[in-house]
Amino acid sequence: MQVLLNGYFSGTVQIEAPFLNYSKKDVVDLAMQYQVPLELTYSCLTQNSPPCGRCPACSDRVKNYEHR
Repeated sequence: MQVLLNGYFSGTVQIEAPFLNYSKKDVVDLAMQYQVPLELTYSCLTQNSPPCGRCPACSDRVKNYEHR
């Protein structure tokens, strides 16, 4: 992807992915360390608001965040 962007933008646009090698648990731990208000966020594969609570993303969230 970076090579493609370099071709279009002559190297002035750079892709950064600081959490690429982080697990979901690692991201949650870091967010909690920096007191990110996770209660204001959600991930739902059905794109519901409020979240469905049943899809894999909602299940992961419960497993990785809400039982802390």
